[in-house]
Amino acid sequence: CADNTSDNTGKKPEIDLSKYEGPTSDYYYYDDENEYYYSDYDYRERDNPCSNSYYYVSDRKIKQNILASNLGIIAKEDTDNTLNISVTDLLTTKSLSGVKIDIYNYQKQKMASTHTNSDGLASVKLDEKPFLLVAKKDKQYGYLRLDDASSLSMSMFNVGGKKIKKGLNGYIYAERGVWRPGDSIYLNFILQDPNHSLPENHPVVLELYTPQNQLFERKIKSRPLNNFYDFRLATPTDAETGNWVARIKVGGVQFRKTLKIEAIKPNRIKINLKFPDEIIHKNSKTATLEANWLHGAPASNLEAIVEMRTSPAKTRFKNYPDFHFDDPSVDFYGDTKTVFDGNLDAQGKAQIPLKLDIDQAPGMINLSFKTRVFEKGGDFSIDRMTKKYSPYKTYAGLKIPQGKGWNNALFSDEQILIPVVNVDEYGKPVGSKKMKVEVYEISWRWWWQRDSNENLGYYLSSSNSKKILTDYINIKNGKGIYALKFPNATWGRKFIRITDLESGHSTGKVFYTTYKDWWNSPDNKIPGGAEMLSFTTDKKTYSPGEEVKINLPVSNKGKALVSIENGSEVLLSYWTNISSGNHTTSFTVTKEMSPNVYVHISYIQPHNQTDNDRPIRLYGVQNIFVESS
Repeated sequence: CADNTSDNTGKKPEIDLSKYEGPTSDYYYYDDENEYYYSDYDYRERDNPCSNSYYYVSDRKIKQNILASNLGIIAKEDTDNTLNISVTDLLTTKSLSGVKIDIYNYQKQKMASTHTNSDGLASVKLDEKPFLLVAKKDKQYGYLRLDDASSLSMSMFNVGGKKIKKGLNGYIYAERGVWRPGDSIYLNFILQDPNHSLPENHPVVLELYTPQNQLFERKIKSRPLNNFYDFRLATPTDAETGNWVARIKVGGVQFRKTLKIEAIKPNRIKINLKFPDEIIHKNSKTATLEANWLHGAPASNLEAIVEMRTSPAKTRFKNYPDFHFDDPSVDFYGDTKTVFDGNLDAQGKAQIPLKLDIDQAPGMINLSFKTRVFEKGGDFSIDRMTKKYSPYKTYAGLKIPQGKGWNNALFSDEQILIPVVNVDEYGKPVGSKKMKVEVYEISWRWWWQRDSNENLGYYLSSSNSKKILTDYINIKNGKGIYALKFPNATWGRKFIRITDLESGHSTGKVFYTTYKDWWNSPDNKIPGGAEMLSFTTDKKTYSPGEEVKINLPVSNKGKALVSIENGSEVLLSYWTNISSGNHTTSFTVTKEMSPNVYVHISYIQPHNQTDNDRPIRLYGVQNIFVESS
């Protein structure tokens, strides 16, 4: 500092409150943190460290909350607000019994209290959403936030599916898929209430709405037959055609089904277009057309026209519901052409040539066939069907993990783990190979530029595109994880493309990045890929009564909390000790686990262990199917 005056010492002046006798010209005041200020604060000097005003800004106070506790807490919440809690000693992984648990809501009001049992487990039913858990044993305290934003990320695991609301599940089905005006409609509703949350003979309400969303009919049933509810409806002969909607309400949950009411002219000829395979390939040459009158005789020598329309399809595979297999940077424009125009033979058959010369596509292609067979009088019967066409032998897929920043942005200043798979056209993992990885910077789309036809392919091939990196990943047995690390902290839109160098297929996905100092404080970091636990089961499908065997990572000292969960509750929870000689566990499948359950394992190690470099807590999820007759 330039001089040594009282205002340039760089130190905050001391205040002696005992000498204060009343208001003076040199008064002082205090803020919410009980920090006293002189009246000499000068806003213009707030950034000058040689002025007292610099130290009056609260952001320049060094503060840190420190909590020392050996209580390790894990909490799981059911859909009915039942909280399942486990508490262990962080130093030894020993389960702690007799720990007092207090649950608070967001308004800091105590909602419930309980104690852990001999296994360190506790369960408490709540009436509303909790916010904070406080654990106490002797002189030690532990705190755990219970809000959704603080929950562990599941984006690295295959946990897709239907969310069960309030423990209730239902399904509506009918005897057919389309009705004419005036037809009877037979609807059936199956209710699944495994937790018996509804009282006996609880009413089920059906409401039928017209295409104009007007209530047409309302029915109530309260006496099912084996959880099947029968609803019999009918529309007037002059009913409006279009999509009618059936809504079923029960226990605060709604289920809906679209009912198509159409003025249909029935076919007099049955048309059957047969293909050699479930999915059409490049080497597929012909399809077989068969036409028969409804009384069974072949439609001999009748004229037939088959039109084929190509369009991009959504490439999806059952075992990878959260993966992306299409490349939005590859453009594909479908067209319609006539693939057959001629007469059937005496048996009512014809060979339909499949001439497909598609060189580049974002993924699978839909082939929509419209077949018309003309009677001698000029009338015709029509049939439509859609088949998948596979332009590639194998497909690359990727899964972008859910980020922790705004709009699920990923932190660019830390390693990002991206699962990558390689499957054939039926979704089966294939081989080991090298795949190419490219990451691009994508300029931000402002609101006036937003449209559904963003041409990524044109942008990436232009001179304005900015490629951040090019890398390669080795896939083993159809699976791999690419560790994406940006050269510098960056924010904004990015595009990643992964290419199967053998088949030529590529997949891509736009995502957002940010960095911790910009959006989130490092203190609020949510556990991510570094704590992902990989474990295996001996099978993927089981029957009630069978034993599920789980193989866990080897550890000299450790413990695993195994939780068996369905869409609404924790069905089974237990601890198992892990050692170098025993790193497996098992449980028996029950009927309540049908049709599928998730095995959620929290794997913990002692705090002071040095046998490996894994974190003291890892977690992972696996889905298993249960077939019950």
